Amino acid sequence: MHGLYELKPEQDQSEFEQAFTAYAKQLYDMGLNIGWQSFSRRPHPGYNLAPPDQEGLVAMFFEDDEQANRCWDVVSADEEPIASLHRGVNQKVTNISFFYSDVNTHNV
Repeated sequence: MHGLYELKPEQDQSEFEQAFTAYAKQLYDMGLNIGWQSFSRRPHPGYNLAPPDQEGLVAMFFEDDEQANRCWDVVSADEEPIASLHRGVNQKVTNISFFYSDVNTHNV
């Protein structure tokens, strides 16, 4: 899963990172992902061809579609212990866009 976002004006990146890490780690501890990353877009004269409006990007990685679907089911059920952690992430961001993708290349 990849997500693009903008921080709300009163939020800073470190607060978002703490909230996202707590959320992703809880999912990991429940066996619902195999890892996650967070990125911030930065200007570059060569790499920034038609960049998205959002500055932030998160990624959550899954073993397979089955794990991804189980994760989706748990998050969308909006029950604890995930519900408050998910809200804790979402209350810090705006202009959210996310999508699921296949992994086509694996590096070793």
